[in-house]
Amino acid sequence: MRRVSRYLVIGFLWMLVLPAASAWAQELIDLIPDACHPIPLNPSCRDEQAALHLYTIAIEHDPNNPVPYYYRGRIYANSADYLRALAEFEYALEVDANYAPAYAGIGLVWARMGDYEQATANTDHALELEPDNIEVLVVRASVTEDNDQALVDLFHALDIEPGRAATYSLIGATYFNMAEHENALEYFTRAIELDPNVAMFYNNRGSLHSAMGNNELALEDYERAVELDSYLVLGYIGRGVTAYYLGDVDQAIEDLNYAIELDPNAILAFIQRGNLYVTQGEYTLALNDYNRTIELHPDASLAYLGRARVLFIQGKREQGLADLNRAVELSSESVEALSYRGNYYLIEGDYVLALADYNRAIEIDPNSAPAYAGRGRVYEIIGEPQAALTSYQKYLSLAGEDRLEEVVERVAELEALLQPNT
Repeated sequence: MRRVSRYLVIGFLWMLVLPAASAWAQELIDLIPDACHPIPLNPSCRDEQAALHLYTIAIEHDPNNPVPYYYRGRIYANSADYLRALAEFEYALEVDANYAPAYAGIGLVWARMGDYEQATANTDHALELEPDNIEVLVVRASVTEDNDQALVDLFHALDIEPGRAATYSLIGATYFNMAEHENALEYFTRAIELDPNVAMFYNNRGSLHSAMGNNELALEDYERAVELDSYLVLGYIGRGVTAYYLGDVDQAIEDLNYAIELDPNAILAFIQRGNLYVTQGEYTLALNDYNRTIELHPDASLAYLGRARVLFIQGKREQGLADLNRAVELSSESVEALSYRGNYYLIEGDYVLALADYNRAIEIDPNSAPAYAGRGRVYEIIGEPQAALTSYQKYLSLAGEDRLEEVVERVAELEALLQPNT
C-alpha cells in the first residue's frame, strides 16, 4: 500500500477534526488573550512554543486533566518529536487510563515511526473505548493498511457529523490513495464547498489535479492555497512543481526556494528542487539537494532514487545501483524505483533481474506504462516476440500522447513479424 500521499494530506487534516474548545481551554484564552493557541483553538497558529506554554499552564491549573497532556503530545507529534509525543500521551493515560484520544495519538506516532502493528493495536483499542469518537475514527483511517477499512471509518465519522468538511477531504485523500480520482475530486470539492477558507483543502485538490494531468486547474488551487495561508509549505512546493510542468522554470525555482526558506527541513521541497535541477543539467546542485534530504531523513527513498539517476549520468554505476537498491529496500512498492532498477539491469544485460523488477512494478500498479515498455524490450531481446508485442501494446494504450516513437516502431515490426504468411 502507498501511504505517502495520504499522510501528506491527513498529517495536517488530523488537526482539523478536534472537538470544540473545552471549558478549561476557554478559561486559558481569557487568562492569556495574546497567546498563540494551537490548532484546536486557532488553525492559523504557527507558534508551537506559545502553544506548548499554554498547555503547560493548563496542566498546572489542573494536573488531573488528560486533555492538555494529549494536546501537548499532538504538538510534539506534528513536529516529528515522537519520543516526547509518546511521553505526553502516556502522561494522559496515567491520569485517565480510558482516555481514547491518547491511544489514538500513540497509534499515529507508531505509524509515523513505521510500526503499523503497534499503530493498529492502539487505534483499535481507542475505538473499543469510544466507537463514535470522530477524532479516533480519523486517526485509525490514517494508519490502517486497508483503504476499504479507512473508508468505513471515515464514512462512520461522516454519519456522526455530516457537515464536517475535513472528513470529506479525508475521504477524498483515501480515494486519491486508491487512484480513484473521480471520487477523490468529488469529495475534495465538497470539502471546499463546505468550508472555502481552508488552504489545505485547495492544496489537496491541486495535488489531485496535478496527478490527473490538469496542470492549469492544479495551479489555480495552489494559488488559492497560498493566498489563504502564506506559510503553507506544501502549497509552494505544489505550485512550484506545477509551474515547471507549465514551462515556467524560474517560478518553479522561486517557489521551491521559498518553501525551503519557510521550512529548512522540508525534504519534499529538496527532492523536488533536486529533480528540477536534473532536468536543467545542474547535477551538482541536484546532488546537494538529494544529499541534504538524506541527511535530514535517511529513509527518504525518493532521495536515493533521484541521487541514483545523477550518479548514473555521471558514470558512477556501482554507486547508482547501491542507491537504487536502497530506494527499493526503503519503499518496496515504489513502482518508479523498481522500473528504474529494471532499466539498469536491462542495460547491463541482466534480463532475469530486469524482468523480475518490471513484473513486480506491474503487479503493484497495472497501469505503469514505463514498466510495460521495459518488459517488452526484455521479451524482445530474449526471443519472445508475442510477449514483447503484448507488453508494448499495453504501454501504448497507457502512455497516450507521451508515448515513445521507438515503441511505435517496434510494435509495427513485431506485428509484421508475427503476421501469418499468406
